[in-house]
Parts: sequence; C-alpha cells; structure tokens
Amino acid sequence: MPEENRNDNRNGKKGGEFKVPPRTYILWIAILGAIPLLMFFRNNAGPSGETVSQAYFEQLVDSNRITKAIIILGPPGNTTLILGDVSGKYLKTDGDGKEIEVPFKAKIPLYPGLQDRIFKSRVFEVKEANTVLLGLL
Repeated sequence: MPEENRNDNRNGKKGGEFKVPPRTYILWIAILGAIPLLMFFRNNAGPSGETVSQAYFEQLVDSNRITKAIIILGPPGNTTLILGDVSGKYLKTDGDGKEIEVPFKAKIPLYPGLQDRIFKSRVFEVKEANTVLLGLL
C-alpha cells in the first residue's frame, strides 16, 4: 500500500518532462534566420541609379557636380586601398540647359589623393559597412 501512494503516475507520464513540438523549433529557427537577412537587406537597400565608372566619378568630384552622397566603407582587409560603395545625386545638364539631379552609385577604391578631394567638398557622408552578417559566418 505505501508503494501505491508513492508511485502515483497517471497515464504513465513523468511530472518534470516538458515536450516542445517540432513545429515550434522550425518556427524559431526561421525567425532567428530571418533577422540577419533583414539587417543585411535593410543596409543594402539604397537608392538605385546610374552606375558610374571611377573616372567619371572623379570628374564629378573635381567639377563639384555632386550634390549629396554617402560612402559606405568596406570591411578592413589586407589591401592598402579602401573600397567604398558610393551612392548619391549629381547635377546633369539636359538638352534644354536645365540642371536636374540624377541618382548614381559607384564602387571605387579610395586612394589617399581621392580621399582628400572627396573630404574637401563637404558633400559626402561616411558610414561603415555592417559586418554583423560576416561575424555570424
């Protein structure tokens, strides 16, 4: 009789066991996997525009036709050149002689001479690349 009181297991279940259905694990994995992807795409979602070459970009800087731009510096690497993604707007003269703002983007190496010219113009904003996703990998 005392043994019956001590082993009072109803339906064969243990009291301290907690079961999580597999759907819950899949849902949490999907949520945790989506967070870094959203951070990556949010930072890379910039204004789309005309892709310009390095030579044309330098002409725009020298002629002071860039009205506003953002430089996103790449992660530091083994190279001495700093790579930057530049996006912004520049003034372009259309056929009627009017100046219109045209969005642009460029991926350029920022060598020291170009950095000096860029920062003298005071229309560039510098941001660092988000390396959270690289850190996870």
